[in-house]
Amino acid sequence: MDGHFAININPASNWIEYPILWCALVGTPSQKKTPCLKIGKTILDEFEKILSRIFESNMQEYNKNLSIYKYQLNQYKKNLKNGEHTEIPQEPEKPLKPRLTTQDATVEALSYVIHANETLGFGVGIYTDELAHFYKGMNQYKRGGNDTEYFLQSWNKNRQNIIRKSNSTDFTVEASHNIIGSIQPKVLNDTLLSSGIESYNGMVERWLFCCTEYLETGKLPLMIAGYDLSEFQNRCEKIFTKGFDLGCKVKTYYLEKSAQEAFHCFFQKVSNIKKSDRQSDLFKTYIQKQTNYVARFALILHGLKHLEEDKVSADTVKNAIKLCYYFLNCFIKITNEYTNLNSLESLALNYLRTKNKKSISPTELYKSNYSKYKSINYVKIILENLSSKGFGRLVKVRNGGLTFITYGI
Repeated sequence: MDGHFAININPASNWIEYPILWCALVGTPSQKKTPCLKIGKTILDEFEKILSRIFESNMQEYNKNLSIYKYQLNQYKKNLKNGEHTEIPQEPEKPLKPRLTTQDATVEALSYVIHANETLGFGVGIYTDELAHFYKGMNQYKRGGNDTEYFLQSWNKNRQNIIRKSNSTDFTVEASHNIIGSIQPKVLNDTLLSSGIESYNGMVERWLFCCTEYLETGKLPLMIAGYDLSEFQNRCEKIFTKGFDLGCKVKTYYLEKSAQEAFHCFFQKVSNIKKSDRQSDLFKTYIQKQTNYVARFALILHGLKHLEEDKVSADTVKNAIKLCYYFLNCFIKITNEYTNLNSLESLALNYLRTKNKKSISPTELYKSNYSKYKSINYVKIILENLSSKGFGRLVKVRNGGLTFITYGI
């Protein structure tokens, strides 16, 4: 949808949002992050093939015109030698290959693809199985470079000048990128949250975090057929086809009156939360960004079901708000783990040492200190972290539960 569709939340102030999402799938190696990513990538790959066929056709036409140009140029040179003055032939412009997705997240590569996509109007998404590489690649230039600033501005679809003297890159582009990838909790702490959650530059609150409670069972699912994605794929195809018809144009949607009221109500709640002394500064800025995301969710949900209708309904906005609360809960879960886990891990280790325990279940550890551990889920995460740090291992028991076996701590 990026590049072809937008939503005007408030015509009076011209508050326009675009379908730009930055999504991080957070989980351990066994929590099926990669299969989830492949579902969307498989659908997009089909549309990439269409663009590739168009590019191949354009290249054939270019090569044909290039041969004609070379012949005409030789004739022009001969004419000059003979004293004849004829019009110099015009060299054909070589077509650039458009793309919908890329794994190369360098600013030069992205600006090239945006430039290549200009005639079709498509944006370019960043698809990566490991977001850690994306985070670590920012500002890798020792003598300058402003990758972080580039991405912060691209979240709002701002026009930017991309200049690199090292390889003569010089583009003026309207940068915007959808980003999706997976990351492990510990790696997330070492990259995006490495400076602490109270020390931030606007990057953390732009991300949507997807969490899961899925646990590996060790058994293949007994399925007669695969997942049926035909309905979703058909809707994506309709959006893609419509975008292709629009070319460089952008179709803008508006909120119905009742939808405006629903959005205003949510916006007011966010304003009240920002005034509260109970919330951290980061949570206040994160929930403020969710007002942008609710608008973007509403645009996407509307496009999936009512692409031809110009007005977005109140039900769509309410569903967008529900989706927002899911991501808010995931954010709270991640930041609570970040701020509490180190001390809770130490508490768990001290308990195991003082009680001289060689193994313990999550339930038993939870019961040892309700006030500190807060929930069974916290305890499971603590034991998973202790396992990943080499203090022991988590194993399944006969009743389907888990137990943590220590390595002689």
